[in-house]
Amino acid sequence: MARFDGRTAIITGAARGQGRAHALALAAEGAAVVACDIADQIDGVPYALATKPDLDETARLVRAAGGTCITERVDVRSRDAMATAHSAPWAKATRLPSSSRSATQRIAPLRCA
Repeated sequence: MARFDGRTAIITGAARGQGRAHALALAAEGAAVVACDIADQIDGVPYALATKPDLDETARLVRAAGGTCITERVDVRSRDAMATAHSAPWAKATRLPSSSRSATQRIAPLRCA
């Protein structure tokens, strides 16, 4: 039995870099992954941000390694958007590891039932 079997991890910034690495690591430990990223450019950011194809590639890599992954284009700066992603019916079906909520706790704390 893997460490996170039966759990769902919501990973923010999952389209590339550290977020992708965390998605792959948690999936390898048995977690179902919800890969979240804005996957769009933000006004005022002078460098290229992740794209929808980057987010799709994260999902492909997780699935290729035998994991389960869905993607959500969501802006972590929006409390409502993150609350919606966090409270989706499939997310409630499994327990969320507390570490999966780190970005939302710093930016937009959620009250979860």
